[in-house]
Amino acid sequence: MELDVALQRFVVLALWERPKGDRRWKVPRADVRAAIETAFNTYNVMQLYADPHYFRDMLEELGEQYPERVTQWATNARVRMAAATDRFATGAYNRAYSWDGSDAFRRHILAANAEVTPAGDVIRKRADKPQPIDLAVCAILAYEAAATIVPEPEYAIY
Repeated sequence: MELDVALQRFVVLALWERPKGDRRWKVPRADVRAAIETAFNTYNVMQLYADPHYFRDMLEELGEQYPERVTQWATNARVRMAAATDRFATGAYNRAYSWDGSDAFRRHILAANAEVTPAGDVIRKRADKPQPIDLAVCAILAYEAAATIVPEPEYAIY
C-alpha cells in the first residue's frame, strides 16, 4: 500500500490473501520482500511503516539496506494506533485523500470496525464479517507516515 502524497491517493501495490478454506496457507515472505524491493526501486519511498509481527527479521534487513527509511511500527501499541486511527478517520471525514478504486481496498475498509478502548478507537475485524482488514491497517500506517514524516523531494511515496 502506498499513499501518493502529491495526489493524497491510496494505491494498492500488492496483496496476499488466504484462499477460503485453506488453513495451511502462509504469506509468501519472499514475494512480500520482492514487492517491497520493487517499491523502493521504482518509487521514491520516503518511509516504510510496517508491523514487525512475524516480519521482524525481514524489517531489520530492510532497515540495513534502506537506512532511516524503514520503521517498525507495532499496530498492537494501542495508544499510538488509536492516535493514528483518529488521524486517518479525520482525514476521511475531511476528504483529505482518495483511493485507486481497488475492490480489495474497499472490502478491507468495510470489514474494519472501530473498537472503543481507553486509549481511543482502534480498528478490528468485524465480528459478523471475519474478512481481512490488512489494507485498512496499511492505509492507516501510510497516512500516519505521510503525516509525521516531512518529505524532502516534491514527489514522495509512503
